[in-house]
Amino acid sequence: MFELCLGDDEVPLRLDGLVLSSRPLPGARFEVAVEYQTSIDQRRILEDMLRRISVVEGFTALRRFPRIPVNLPARDREHQRRYRVVDLSRGGLLLEGRSIPVEVQPGHALTVEIWLADSKVPVAVTGRVAWVQRGSRVVPVRAGISFPELEDRPRRVIDGLTRLLQPRAVTVAFAELEQAEAAATGLSTQPISVIQPGPDDTVQLIARTLADLLIEDPELQLREIDEATPLNSQELTSVRVGIRGDIDGEAMLTMHREIEAAVTRSGWSLQQFAKALVADACRRLDAAELELEPTGPVAGRPMLTAEDRVAECELTGSRGRFYISVIARTPAALADAEHVTPA
Repeated sequence: MFELCLGDDEVPLRLDGLVLSSRPLPGARFEVAVEYQTSIDQRRILEDMLRRISVVEGFTALRRFPRIPVNLPARDREHQRRYRVVDLSRGGLLLEGRSIPVEVQPGHALTVEIWLADSKVPVAVTGRVAWVQRGSRVVPVRAGISFPELEDRPRRVIDGLTRLLQPRAVTVAFAELEQAEAAATGLSTQPISVIQPGPDDTVQLIARTLADLLIEDPELQLREIDEATPLNSQELTSVRVGIRGDIDGEAMLTMHREIEAAVTRSGWSLQQFAKALVADACRRLDAAELELEPTGPVAGRPMLTAEDRVAECELTGSRGRFYISVIARTPAALADAEHVTPA
């Protein structure tokens, strides 16, 4: 536990933290590297206090570039591992996720590829792993990444991301890991240029975006889990929203009733909440040059065919589970689907 206070008249800021290293200095002093385990609101207050301490006390901050809290989903090049960029600056980033491989060690090289909405080629930023904090069943793995001096283009993109620029996608490639996997399989480690998402990628992207929006909702307090688990249907409620455009199909949202109660307490009906969520996802996916829109609630139970494409995500929180299914239907299945016009 750490407590920071600038003066007698100010309320102290209390933070949990982890000591990463300690180095003795002349004069019975120590240099201690601390990772503060903060919420986004606490981090903003902390950054402000550290800047003020530097001015008032004449201290020199060890970190050259202040880290800015962000919330950027990222994946590996094969779309098999999911990460999240928690904070970012010109000097590096903090990456977290249960999918960070155990083989990743300090000193390993990596490449972060940032796909902007208006570009067919990613902006690549190379870096190295500075430290790794192993997680647990409930705490994700964290890795601190340092960047060298950035060239002009990557520097402007990083600055844009810290000012809430939304990229089309972010990929993270650990060089040593890819080389080991390539040696085992005999495959090349060269990245594949992706111009536009294919049909299956589009379904995955919609599901991923819906999950990100739900995770960002502070009222619901949800987080993603890697493996789907059986759900007791007696404790659940579901709502379906049609989608049309680059795909035709639907999003089905299934949740524990405590989550439904939290949604309806805010003044929404479950159908209004679901349609607004899908509409927000469609707007966010405009950056990926996808044309999508919700068509309203869908009645009945989904009837899947072997040709339908399905993507799923599962979230969990203190109120229970939230299950997302996005279905892209074949023309024959669409003809049988019963769409209901909202009131």
